[in-house]
Amino acid sequence: MEMNAYYSTFPSGFQELVKDLLKQKDEKVRLLEVLDGAVYYESCLVIEQIRKISFFQNSFLVLNAYSRQSDENWESWIRKRIISNRIHPLLRDGGPLKRHGTFRIVVSHTGKLQKHDESTITLLEEWIKKTYPLKINRTKAHYEFWLLTRSEDPGFFLLRLTKRKKTEKQLQKGELKPEVANLICLLSEPRSDDVFLDPFCGFGSIPFERAELCGYRMIFACDRDENMVDNLKKLMKIRLTKKQKKTFFPKCLSVDKLSSFQDGFITRIVTDPPWGQYEPLSQDIKEFYHLLLSELSRVLKREGIFVLLAHRDTDIQGIISEKKLPLSLMNEFHILISGKKATAYKLRKI
Repeated sequence: MEMNAYYSTFPSGFQELVKDLLKQKDEKVRLLEVLDGAVYYESCLVIEQIRKISFFQNSFLVLNAYSRQSDENWESWIRKRIISNRIHPLLRDGGPLKRHGTFRIVVSHTGKLQKHDESTITLLEEWIKKTYPLKINRTKAHYEFWLLTRSEDPGFFLLRLTKRKKTEKQLQKGELKPEVANLICLLSEPRSDDVFLDPFCGFGSIPFERAELCGYRMIFACDRDENMVDNLKKLMKIRLTKKQKKTFFPKCLSVDKLSSFQDGFITRIVTDPPWGQYEPLSQDIKEFYHLLLSELSRVLKREGIFVLLAHRDTDIQGIISEKKLPLSLMNEFHILISGKKATAYKLRKI
């Protein structure tokens, strides 16, 4: 099967996990370059399959990867590298581009959107308009062609395939990005017989992502805030199928009120507990994590997996050792959550 080149972005710090996940989706994938937050790769997966990968923030079809000398004129470079090249095989006869759709050009340099000189943009616009059945719309377009340059080679000429589920501005304060929620759910090695628990579900990012990944036996989405749980029940009507609703249980419970769960009843725990950043905790942070880890290790089944997000200053391993808890560290990922340093811990009950 013919391979195509793609460029996809993902939450910073998860590059090793993303490499493994891509290889699971396509065993023939060729990883051309893996960066902190982006991957350039060749894959047999078609565009629709790439669009469905939920841990990617944005994905692009690579139309051209290039090197450009710092003193090279942009206009001559575009004529030589883009306009003179053949049309990408997937875009012949339009491909994913709908006839009479609209497009715009986006220029990004080292991760920041930038304006470019008018003559260069116009040159590229006119070529795209003649080559593909599209019209120019610089404000609100159906499709985006990107000139992406970085501090190192290669740079790229791209066609954007996806849009983020939620931007930073659309997230509520303290709400987890969908892509992060997806990645930490995948980190838990989900199975169809899972009894899944998120004891700090908040806006529901984690339990809803888990519900969409694959089958499960039960999902318990708990929070001490009754308003959060009521909101979760409303979202269930929109986001879950009739079958999923029967085994998805929102509950108003705090972590010290989990006595209704028998020892070893839960097979997977994925959670993002409060850090004391957005609202103060009612107890010392170390005492809070003593209670949290002790109670969650109790309800977790032996060999069950527990994925925990915590502020990087929190000594999770120290607390586990001090309390002699039956939890073993399998892996950890240093990431950023809303600009703050965090760690995603993958633990197994022993």
